Amino acid sequence: MMPAAPGLPSTLAQSSSGAMDVLPWLGVLIVFVIVAGFVIMALRKRLLGPMDSSAQTGSIFEDLNAMHARGDISDEELAAAKRSVVDRLAGRAGPSEKPPAPESRRSDG
Repeated sequence: MMPAAPGLPSTLAQSSSGAMDVLPWLGVLIVFVIVAGFVIMALRKRLLGPMDSSAQTGSIFEDLNAMHARGDISDEELAAAKRSVVDRLAGRAGPSEKPPAPESRRSDG
C-alpha cells in the first residue's frame, strides 16, 4: 500500500470549507432567478394582455365590419374575408389556397 500524502487531509478540509461558503450564495442565486422569472411573467402578462384566440377573432370581425362601414371594402369582400377567417379557424383550406394549375403542353407538329 502507498502511504497517504501528508497534506491531503488538510486540502480536503479546505475544499469542503470552500464549498460551504458557496452554498449560501448558490441559494441566493436560485431564489433570485425564480423571483426574476415571476417578475418577467407578470410584466409580460400586463404588457401583452390576454392571449385568448376568441377575443382576437372578435377583434378581426369588428375590424372588418368597421372597414365595411367606412366603405373601404365592399359587401363581397366582407363576406369573403369573414369566410376566410372562419375557414382558417376551423382548420379548413381557404379559397386563397388553390391547387397549382396544370401545365399546358404545346405540341410541335
